[in-house]
Amino acid sequence: MQLEFGKGSYKKTVIGRSRESTVITTDTAVIDAKIETVMTANPITINEDSMAVEIMKLLEKRKIDDILVTTADGKFAGLVDIQDLPKFKVM
Repeated sequence: MQLEFGKGSYKKTVIGRSRESTVITTDTAVIDAKIETVMTANPITINEDSMAVEIMKLLEKRKIDDILVTTADGKFAGLVDIQDLPKFKVM
């Protein structure tokens, strides 16, 4: 989705949107960028067998909001967002 709003130097472009968030940028070059130029090459991960409190500690220590969850053999299993943790009374 691409939606522009505002005028002149206040012009912004919405480049992504979900129920939880909207990504807004003034840099329209981001829209045409290859994913490899904006992704984290070696993201922080945690094993799917980890306890929720371990995830919380890692998020706080690394000052991140999201963490990839992997299987024992390193395959992607899911994603935990810091906003998910209150549902489980971890925070």
